Amino acid sequence: MGVRALRAMTGRGALLYVGEWRGAVGVLSSLAPSTADHGMVGGPQLQAEVERHWRLAESVALPRWPGVGSPQAGHRLYVFTR
Repeated sequence: MGVRALRAMTGRGALLYVGEWRGAVGVLSSLAPSTADHGMVGGPQLQAEVERHWRLAESVALPRWPGVGSPQAGHRLYVFTR
């Protein structure tokens, strides 16, 4: 569904993505083979589609509960443009 929505977007614009991204997943995602590489939010097909057609403009760490996760991994706000 996410890939279809991305392909339906035409022209220039911004894409806001909140979640884990390839290579920066949280502890829970890293425990399961199906989510260890890409996290639980977008999946490999969606992330590949974004990387093919969008450019990362900014990445911002989101607040988290104390003691949960690390600043290097887990949920972030990603801003993509094209």
